[in-house]
Amino acid sequence: MELLSPFHLIVILAVVVLLFGGRKIPEVMRGMGEGIRSFKEGVRGDANAPATQTTPTLMVSASPNPAMMGHPVTLTATISPAPSGASLGTVSFFNGSTPLGTGNVVAGGTASVTTSNLPAGAVHVMAAYSGNANLTAASGVVPVTVNSSVPVAT
Repeated sequence: MELLSPFHLIVILAVVVLLFGGRKIPEVMRGMGEGIRSFKEGVRGDANAPATQTTPTLMVSASPNPAMMGHPVTLTATISPAPSGASLGTVSFFNGSTPLGTGNVVAGGTASVTTSNLPAGAVHVMAAYSGNANLTAASGVVPVTVNSSVPVAT
């Protein structure tokens, strides 16, 4: 005696139609097919899987350095290797936890902001790169000496 005869298969199909409804069966089968396909790709490794991200180096500079308090200072971050793709990312600059500005990364891998909000003394400006599809996030620091304004004697 067969384990599943044609009569058994018809009964099983009728029960499935009653439980799920005729309209839900294609959705259920599509979901099962996608799940099985995903499982197979995971087991054998998918050739179309995205490449792993590279960790870049972030070099930060300030110009002028030393600077005068209240005068503009241009902060520049250079990402190496330079990011590529549709979105190159952004770089945010901070003095401690105080945001100084955010610049969009341009072709060639640089981002800049100009600020006049640095206090007098030794300041460590941190730059934080957001990363993109090809590069991970990264950060860097530049020490900046900010001299206080000297009053002119008359």
